Amino acid sequence: MATLDKPALKRKLKEKAGLVCERHIFLCLGPNCEPEIGKKTWRLLRKRFKELASEGRYFNCTELRCCSLCRSGPIAIVYPEGVYYSEVTPERCERIIDEHLVNGNVVEEFAFAKVPLLQIDSVSKKTEKKD
Repeated sequence: MATLDKPALKRKLKEKAGLVCERHIFLCLGPNCEPEIGKKTWRLLRKRFKELASEGRYFNCTELRCCSLCRSGPIAIVYPEGVYYSEVTPERCERIIDEHLVNGNVVEEFAFAKVPLLQIDSVSKKTEKKD
């Protein structure tokens, strides 16, 4: 398989997301999580992200095969906040996009957990204390 060199990869990323990303959503499309609903939700995400990009708003989405949280899916996880959403139908996804991704407000009625990323400074401080 041919690979792209670093400048080509950077150009491709810039075309895709302008080298910036406000938030990143991961959507589980695993075989046990209502795969047809997941596929519809995925198509909606891609469509809405293209629309938002034309307005200067950039988000990334990644398809997951399984979050191991079956029977509550499709599951979506939004970073950097680390908010987990259950039963993400296209209708719920519209609200997650509008309220959380675009406006920064967690849709509490669909969220079931928050596992934010550690800040680099706090990791460094914890490491320094151990030394």
